[in-house]
Formats: sequence, C-alpha cells, structure tokens
Amino acid sequence: MEQTDQHEDLRVTRTRACIEAAFLRLLRTHTFSKLTVQMIASEAMVNKGTFYHHYRDKFDLADQVKRRRLEDFHQLALSVFEQEDPGLRPLGDSIAPMVDAPESCLEDLATLRWVPSNDVDVFDEIRKIVLAQLTRYAERTGTPLPDIESEAWAAAYLALGFPEFRREGRAKTSIGDFAASVHRACGLFM
Repeated sequence: MEQTDQHEDLRVTRTRACIEAAFLRLLRTHTFSKLTVQMIASEAMVNKGTFYHHYRDKFDLADQVKRRRLEDFHQLALSVFEQEDPGLRPLGDSIAPMVDAPESCLEDLATLRWVPSNDVDVFDEIRKIVLAQLTRYAERTGTPLPDIESEAWAAAYLALGFPEFRREGRAKTSIGDFAASVHRACGLFM
C-alpha cells in the first residue's frame, strides 16, 4: 500500500509541475489578466477538473508558484552568500551566481513580479532574502555594511531587472556590465 501512496504523490508532483510550467510559459506571451484556467489546463494537457483539484483559481496558482520560486531563490541565495564574499566585489558580481545558475528561478520570478497577488510581493520578498543574507554576511565576517538596506534594494532590482533586460535580446551583456551601467546611470541623477 505504501508503494501506491508514493506513486500517487509522484503523480501529484508531476501534475503540479506540468500545470506550473504551462502557467509560466503562457505568462511569457500573455498578460495574467488575459489568461484563463482553460488556457492553462490546455497548455498543461490536463482537464479543468484536474486544475481545480490542485488550485482554487489562477490567483492561487500564481501565489503557490511565487512561494515555491521564492523558496528556490532563498536556497540559492544561502548557497551563494555562504561561498561568495560580496564585500570584495561589486554588487552585480555578487548577484551573478544567482542569475546565471542553471537552476536559477529569477527568470520565473521576474515574470511573476507583475502578477497580482493578495499576499506575495516578489520584489519585497527578494529584498528581504538578500537583506537577511547580507546581514548574516556582515555578522559572520565582521565587515561593516554602512547602508545594508540600500544594498538589499539594489540587489533586488538587479536580480529582477537583469532577466527582463536579457529577455529583450541582450544576452551578451553580463550582469556585472548591467550593474555598472545602472551605477553610471544613477550618477546622472546625483
């Protein structure tokens, strides 16, 4: 009986993964307001009943995908900040491993950022994750970070802005070059 339960859990996991992947694919070509449950179900090759078995509506799906991708980002940030030394390099270079990692979820989060939500603000959650990691880094190394809140805001903008920039066909630009350009542009307003 236990083998059957595990098999059912695997089917549930696969079904959810198909629905979520279909949702993310559709979000790259359609606005959230234009998406319907029927479109998502068709793209995922499931019926609407299966969709509703797993999610209340498209808003519930969006919130669950956001939470899952934010948890992925949190784990990625933990691993990067444990290995990297953000204080020795420009911020863009510190964010680069999170953006360029094959398992990076930032492309999805950049897409999900503009999807309405009752309780999940992608930008704010990324900012909080980065702030927590920068704080841990400062405590661990004894390195003072005078404006840690601004660093977290800047990192969140870079983390979400760069995938959008790259999606526009500028794949040859590195995140370090992108961050340097942002820094130069900020200088124009000072």
